[in-house]
Amino acid sequence: MTNLSHFPIVRAEHLNLEELIYLHGISNYTFLYFKDGSHCLYAKTLGRFEDSLCGKVYVRISKSHIVRRDFIKDKVTPREVVLLNGLRLRVARRRAV
Repeated sequence: MTNLSHFPIVRAEHLNLEELIYLHGISNYTFLYFKDGSHCLYAKTLGRFEDSLCGKVYVRISKSHIVRRDFIKDKVTPREVVLLNGLRLRVARRRAV
């Protein structure tokens, strides 16, 4: 799924990337959110993570979010998705899910 040699986190092998459901970027920081509800913060831009995540598994839905495709429950509108955990996220106009 993910090429760890290009993943922007040193010692990424300790992360369970199979459980990673979405990423939220704020400025030069990115939060990684996992299925069990846990999250962690890294001082890397969302773009650095986007380069290493496979496009078939994850999709960038906005400037601030990358989401695992199989964790998207429903498209409420063309501009909003609901994740399996009930979280609603906005989709940018130019991003297709």
